[in-house]
Amino acid sequence: AERFQLFNYGVWGHGADQTWILIQEVLDEWQHLDPVVILGFVAESDLYRTALPIYIWPKPRFELGSDGSLVRVDPPGWTASKFLEHEPVSFGSYAWRALEMRFSGGARAELEERFGQPEVEAEGARISRVILARLHADLERRGLEHFGVFFHSRLTFFRPGQVRGFFERARHLLGEDGLPLVSLEPELSSAAGQHARLAREWFHSSGLGQGHPTDAARLAWLPALERGLRGEVDVH
Repeated sequence: AERFQLFNYGVWGHGADQTWILIQEVLDEWQHLDPVVILGFVAESDLYRTALPIYIWPKPRFELGSDGSLVRVDPPGWTASKFLEHEPVSFGSYAWRALEMRFSGGARAELEERFGQPEVEAEGARISRVILARLHADLERRGLEHFGVFFHSRLTFFRPGQVRGFFERARHLLGEDGLPLVSLEPELSSAAGQHARLAREWFHSSGLGQGHPTDAARLAWLPALERGLRGEVDVH
């Protein structure tokens, strides 16, 4: 273990676009260590939120130029009050919203509201395809081993049939020669019949991390990372 170091650049709420920006800013610093780059994505949203100018808070994003180039668009430097003035909230009660989000139905409704619009998903998919192709090409050029892992939220955990669907969409999005991916399908399939117990153990039930994996889930899903490190990827 003393031969290895782990640098965790994971940021809650980041999508493929912010991942691309972060990789460009930090990779040169560690290039000399010949690192293995592992990219984590939330299957339900990370490849589509690239079309959004805001996720939790205004964020940088990319638009596709007429020549297929990525054009970065940075958010305006607004204060919170200035932002709310230009982008008023779409609901009437914060208390009701919090109550709604306390249950999976509310979280699912927000997910469908935010990402379920066909035009948003289509635009996000187009941008993510270019971003991940550039990212994959850059890592290949550098000669660095790399792969991506699709993690899942509590929503998909209760709909195990969707896991394969999300992964097939990613496979189609990235293409045959795209970023190598590892699926969590084996780990989630092995949990069949234990959903009630594991839902409590594997996902936060409240707070900012509600619906997101706990440390227990990350430990249970560690074999997926081991497969990736052995080169046993699901998309080549």
